[in-house]
Amino acid sequence: MRALGLFSIYIPEKYGGAGLGFELLVRVIEEISKACPSTALVLDGALTLFAEPILMFGSEELKKRYLTQVAQGAVGGLAITEPGAGSDAASIRTTAVRKGSSFVVNGTKLFISNGRIAKFFVFDAVTDSGKRHRGGITTFVVDAGTPGLRISRDIRKMGLRGGSSTVELVFEDVEVPEENIVGQLNDGFRVIMETLDAGRIGIAAQALGIAEAAYEEALEYSKNRKQFGQAISEFEGGIQFKLADMATRIEASRLLTYEAARLWAVGQRAIKLASMAKMYASETAMFVAKEAIQIFGGATATPRTLTSRGT
Repeated sequence: MRALGLFSIYIPEKYGGAGLGFELLVRVIEEISKACPSTALVLDGALTLFAEPILMFGSEELKKRYLTQVAQGAVGGLAITEPGAGSDAASIRTTAVRKGSSFVVNGTKLFISNGRIAKFFVFDAVTDSGKRHRGGITTFVVDAGTPGLRISRDIRKMGLRGGSSTVELVFEDVEVPEENIVGQLNDGFRVIMETLDAGRIGIAAQALGIAEAAYEEALEYSKNRKQFGQAISEFEGGIQFKLADMATRIEASRLLTYEAARLWAVGQRAIKLASMAKMYASETAMFVAKEAIQIFGGATATPRTLTSRGT
């Protein structure tokens, strides 16, 4: 991906990128996900989850320091989730206490994508415990090699077990300079919420690619598999109805995802469509994969599967 310049596609030209826009990035994530969604997640995490908040809220100095590295292929990550705070981002417990011109950070972040390969992370921490998400959370960026920041363990997942590692991050008296604040002090909850809108669209594109690959493989197999003197794709009730349902859900997922990406690209509010796209495309990926397994029946792998996708 680095050799192809894919990390640079969404980074503005002034920071060494190609400046080709969010909609193209979504298409790239979708296409890579057809072959390997874990690989696509590396790119997605580096751009929609790390680069995006810096693009939207970061100072010019942060943009020059970090976006130029991403454009050259450096991987970043987003560290929000904690043992007691997942979708409920307001419940984070990681703290950042001011110490002169820096902040001392302590806490634990869980299920952090790109953990082993990321050079830097965007993360949030409580800076005013009395206000928390109502003006007491701040977003920062930190280099992976900062003293006190360590990976405590790798998280073994059911899927996405390729290039995108998932880890638990521990902050132990990590000093982060004040200039590494992304946005404004105590305004981090807004930074994270808007970042997650872009991230949801990226995950929707990932799920869409998974569904498309499963459908294409099942369709091809159904045309070649013969039973009772004809291809099984000719059986209306057993196979054609499945294929029709699969194709319909994929098309609906694609329209939702592309429209959410279009709204985001032109700076319009996309929270509703981004959420819908992620939810529906994810469910579609599961539905289509399950139906594809039914179409393949007892078959293990076809020559086309082995040669075209390397699985």
